Amino acid sequence: MVWVVGVFLLSEALAWLLGIRFADNTLAFLYQYLDPEILRHDLAKGLFYLHAQPPLFNFYLGATLKTFGSMSGVAFACGFGVLGLALLLAMAWLMEELGVSRNVNRAMCLLFACLPNFMVYRHWLFYTLPAALLVLCGAVLLARYVRNGKKVDAHLFSWCAAALMLSRAVYHPLWLIAVLLVVVPLLERSRRKALVLSAVLPILVVNLVFLKNFLQVGTYS
Repeated sequence: MVWVVGVFLLSEALAWLLGIRFADNTLAFLYQYLDPEILRHDLAKGLFYLHAQPPLFNFYLGATLKTFGSMSGVAFACGFGVLGLALLLAMAWLMEELGVSRNVNRAMCLLFACLPNFMVYRHWLFYTLPAALLVLCGAVLLARYVRNGKKVDAHLFSWCAAALMLSRAVYHPLWLIAVLLVVVPLLERSRRKALVLSAVLPILVVNLVFLKNFLQVGTYS
């Protein structure tokens, strides 16, 4: 953990030297986001009628704008700093769960943190970084469940997957079903049922959002 924190701070220093600064101007022009005025003043209605994108990231944008007001730019920058550090920690944790050697783990974290694309996405108000973190966290939780069989890890994995599906449209419920079809046959019989059952409610919640879209605009996803 100390190594990963140090690597993250090194990445931040390199980004600063390269002139990379946090960019939250995406709020003004990206079609994936609701209009800033709607995010600030009519968030619930805006999310209800939003059908072109899953609602979770727009909810985060609106909640931050409402809570921090004129300081929302600082809040976004700090939030994405936490997300960037969490992503590196999750990557290291996943490699630990998968039995990767400690030296390779450290080297990969260092390499990843110093890649320009990580520095850019860390400083860009877009859903790429949060989505990547959710993918990694889901992988960590699933690996833990395969190893220890604790139901809490299965439920956390399934809700993490639901958060991902509610953040990026490319992660359709069929993606989660495909993951389960790959993993479930590899488990002991007692663990199979628990993992499948843990995914039922999250998949239902996501599909209710898609059903709302269908009733509104005639398109399920």
